[in-house]
Amino acid sequence: MRKQTTKGSQTSNVFWDNLEEVLRINPELRDYYGSPPQGEGTGAKIREPCVADGRKVILAVEPGYRESTESWSGVLRNLKERGLNCPRLVIGDGHLGIWGALSNVYPDAAEQRCRNHKIMNVLDKLSKKAQPQAKQRLQGMAYAESPIEAEEKRDTFLAWCGREGYRAAGETLLRD
Repeated sequence: MRKQTTKGSQTSNVFWDNLEEVLRINPELRDYYGSPPQGEGTGAKIREPCVADGRKVILAVEPGYRESTESWSGVLRNLKERGLNCPRLVIGDGHLGIWGALSNVYPDAAEQRCRNHKIMNVLDKLSKKAQPQAKQRLQGMAYAESPIEAEEKRDTFLAWCGREGYRAAGETLLRD
């Protein structure tokens, strides 16, 4: 996979993630990709771009350190050498290594925080009882028809957090 050409691949969006737990618990994937490195902050870097026709393809699965800009940069440089054009949008979790590498290798790519990771981080600040209602409100923001509607739903959520005593969840939403 590391030598597979990407020339001519017109990527629109690229999703970046560390899926170390998936590789550890899924023998089929582990056998195919190899075991991820062991230790704190390690993981397999998964690159799954959405090509122009809407299909998703995996271009790279490599062991590395999730917070390491250099580790992520190495994979991005390899993809660029294999012909991957600059993606219009890169969606990733909150690991800083991704964003540092992206600015080094594809500085013109737009960045977006993964909605699912953001929602999970907010839900983590709530009681189990409050999570279903909060999840519904957060998804309402993510799938709002317009930015104005999303901001209104965000403000309603923040007010709800304040009333219910979940200040940390509101702060996480604004920060994350």
